[in-house]
Amino acid sequence: MDKIKMRKQKQKQKQNPPRGESEVVFRPLPDGVEEDEPRRDLFMDLGYLKRKENWEYFFRSRKRDEFLIEWYAEWPQIQSLLTDQLLSRSLLLPESAGEAAAVQPGELNILVPGCGSSRLSEHLYDAGFKKITNVDFSDMVIKKMSERNKKQRPVMKWRATNVKALEFIDKSMDVIIDKAALDALVVSDDAFTVATRYIFQVKRILKDGGRFICITVAGPIVRSILLCHFRFGWKMSVHDVPEEPESSSENQKRQVFMFVFEKDTCASVALISTDIRKCESRDAESQEGKSRSQLIKELEDEQKYRDKYSGGSEVLNTLKDLNLEELKEYAPGRRIKLILGDPATYAYKGFLIDAQQDSGPCPCNFVVLFVPRSQVNHWIHSSEEGQKRLLAKLKAARALIILEDSNNCEVPWDDKKTQLKHIVRKLAPRCCDVGVPIPFFTSGEMVKACRTVLEVFSTVTGRIIVEETVYRKRLDYHDQDQYPEAFSLDYDDDDLNSDPKDQVFRRLIFHQSAGMTQSEALYKEVVEENKKEIRTTKKKKRQIISGSSSKKASNIKREIDHDYLAHPYHNAIISGLMLISPHRKRFTTNGPNVETVVIGLGGGSLPMFMKKRLATVNIQVVEIDDLVSDIATKYFDFKEAARLRLHIADGLLYVKDKADSEAAGKLDILIVDVGSLDLSLGLNRPSKEFVQESFLREAKNCLSEEGLFVMSVFCGPSALRAAIHSTLKNVFGESLLCLQLKVDEEVFFGLKNESAITEDYISAACDELETSLESAVNHKWTKRVIKASKLIRPLR
Repeated sequence: MDKIKMRKQKQKQKQNPPRGESEVVFRPLPDGVEEDEPRRDLFMDLGYLKRKENWEYFFRSRKRDEFLIEWYAEWPQIQSLLTDQLLSRSLLLPESAGEAAAVQPGELNILVPGCGSSRLSEHLYDAGFKKITNVDFSDMVIKKMSERNKKQRPVMKWRATNVKALEFIDKSMDVIIDKAALDALVVSDDAFTVATRYIFQVKRILKDGGRFICITVAGPIVRSILLCHFRFGWKMSVHDVPEEPESSSENQKRQVFMFVFEKDTCASVALISTDIRKCESRDAESQEGKSRSQLIKELEDEQKYRDKYSGGSEVLNTLKDLNLEELKEYAPGRRIKLILGDPATYAYKGFLIDAQQDSGPCPCNFVVLFVPRSQVNHWIHSSEEGQKRLLAKLKAARALIILEDSNNCEVPWDDKKTQLKHIVRKLAPRCCDVGVPIPFFTSGEMVKACRTVLEVFSTVTGRIIVEETVYRKRLDYHDQDQYPEAFSLDYDDDDLNSDPKDQVFRRLIFHQSAGMTQSEALYKEVVEENKKEIRTTKKKKRQIISGSSSKKASNIKREIDHDYLAHPYHNAIISGLMLISPHRKRFTTNGPNVETVVIGLGGGSLPMFMKKRLATVNIQVVEIDDLVSDIATKYFDFKEAARLRLHIADGLLYVKDKADSEAAGKLDILIVDVGSLDLSLGLNRPSKEFVQESFLREAKNCLSEEGLFVMSVFCGPSALRAAIHSTLKNVFGESLLCLQLKVDEEVFFGLKNESAITEDYISAACDELETSLESAVNHKWTKRVIKASKLIRPLR
C-alpha cells in the first residue's frame, strides 16, 4: 500500500510544475522581443529562467514531437554564414604554408554552451564538424539529446554542467558557439554579474586565434556586455542573420544577429567589421526598427572609441611594443598609454608617467595607483594635465596609473596585485631594488564590502546600478603607513572618519557615465520600541501581553538619512542658498513659499534634504528618465509631498517652456544638478547643453527679480573651464559667485539682479548665517553648511 502511494506521489510530481517563487506562465523570448509576438513557451516569470528545476520541468513536460526547439534562427538561415566563419582561417595567427593553412572541419574542437534541445549541433556534425561538445545545466535535456544522437553521431559529446563554471582546461577549444544562451542568462536580476562570469569562462577556454560566435537577438543588455567585454585583444565582426522568406513562421522573421569575436595573442584594439543593413524608412518606427537603429548607433560609437586606440590619437601600447631597456631610465615628462595583461582572462588600461624636470624631490621611485571605475573619468585621473598634477602630489618619480573598468573592477585586491606583479616589475626604473616591493595603492575610495542591489537597463540612461557599499575608511589608501610622505591628497570627511562603526552607503551609478557615482546616500539605524498589546481570550478571562516585557526591547531598522548629503557639492548648494539667496530669511520662517525647480533627481537626496530643512521651499523636481524616479522612490526613500513634486520631462525643454510662458519670471530658485552621459569633452557635470549661453539666458528669464540660479560644474580641461566661466559671466555679470571645491569642481550662483556682490557683503552674510544656525538641532549638517559658505567668492 505504501509503495502504491509513493508511486502516485511521484506521478503527481511529474504532472505538476515545481513550486517556488511563483507559478509557471509563458512569455515571449526575453531581451529584445515584443510582448505582442506569438507565445514561444518561455516562462513569463523571469525568476524561472535562472532556476534549474524549472528548466527540467519545462523539458520533461514537452511531448516527444515538441521536444526539439529552435528559439530562433533555423539551420537554413545560419548555415552559410556560420560555416564560412568556422572554415575561415584566423588572421591573427602566423601564416603557414601549403595545405596546412586550410581549416579542416573534423579537426576543430567546438563547444556549444546552453545547447538545450536545439538541432544546431546535429546539423554541424552532419556538415563534417565532428568534435563537438554540448553542455547544458539541465540533466533531462542532456540525457535525451545524448540518447537521440548516440548511434548516428557517436563522436559528439554531451555534458551536464553550468555555463558559468565550465570544467574545461584553458585554451582547449577552437570555437565556442552560443545560440540563445547569453540571451537566456541576462534575464536574471544580476544579469551583468552572471553574464560576466560566463564571458570569463569563454575567454579562458578559447585558444589563441579561436572564435566565439554569439547568435543573439541583441537586446540592450547583451549589446552592452558584448561591446564592453571584447574590446581589448579581440577582432570583432557583426552580421545580419538572413530571414527565411519562404516561411510564414514568426520566429523565422525575428531579427537575429551574429557576433563573431576572434582571440588575439595580445591585448590590442581592432576596429569592428560589420555588414548590418540600415533600417528602411517604413520600418523605422517599429520596435524592430528602433532596436536595429540603436544597435547601429552603439556600433558606431564603439568604432569611434576603438579608432582612438588602433592608430588614432590615443594609441595603446603593449609590453611587446615597448623598449623595456629604455624604460629603465627616467625620461622627464614621459607619458605612455598602456594595455597590460592577458586578453584571455584579464586586461588593464593605464598610463606610465615620469615626473617633470622641475617637480622637486621625489621620496618614492615608483608607485602603482589603481583608480576605481567610479573615478576613471575624473579629470585628474584621465587627462594628461590632471595626471601630471596627480604625480606631483604623489611625490613619486614614476607612477603606473591603472584605470579600472567593468572587466576588472570586481577582482579582489590581492588578485589584482598578483596579476600585475610581474608586469609592474618590468616597468620599474633601474634604481628600484629587486628585493624592495613596489607599493600598490588605490586612489579614492577604499571599499571594505560592496554588493549590487539592482542592475537594470534604461532606454534613456543605459545601464543603471544600485550598490550598497561599506567603506573601510572613507577614501583611504592601501599601504599608506609604509609611504606616508608620498600621499597628500585630501579627501577628509570628519563626520565619517570620526565614527568607529562601518558606514553603509547606497550608491546610484550610471554605467554610460563610465561608472561614476551619480548619487550616494547614507544609511542610519532607527530604533523602534516594541509596543505591548493586551488582549483577553474568550475561553479564559486572563490577559495575554504580546511584545517584550523589557523597556529596552526594540527593533532596529535601516533607512536613508536625509540629513546627510554625501556629495560635497550638494552641501555647497545648500550653503549658497542660505547665504546668497535674497529669500534666505524665509527658509526658516513662516513666510511665503520660495518657488524652486531642481533639474535632475538622481537618488533624490538634495530635494529631500531641502524639503526637510528649508521650511518654506516649494520644490518641483524635473527628471528625464522615469526609471530613475522609480529607483529613487524604491531604493533611496524619495517621497513626493505637498511641497515636493516630481515631473518626468526634459529639463532643457522644461526651462525653455517656462521662459516662453506666462509663468516666466516666477521662479525664485533654479538648480541644475545633472550629470553628463558624454564624457568625451572632459565635462562630467552638467551635460554640454546646460552650459550653452542660450540655455543660461532662458534660465535667467525664468527667475523672479530676486531669483537665484545654481549650477554644479565638474570640468577637467582648463580651456573648457575658462570658456564656461566666460559664458556664465556674460549672462550673470557682476552678480556671479563661485564655490570651488577642487581644481575641476565648482558650484556657481547667479542672481538675476546683476548688482555687484562684494567680499565684505559675503563675510557679513557668513557671520549672520552662522549665528542663525547656532540653535539648529542637527549640528553636523549646519557645520558643513557654515564651513562651505566661507569658501564662496565673487567670480571676477
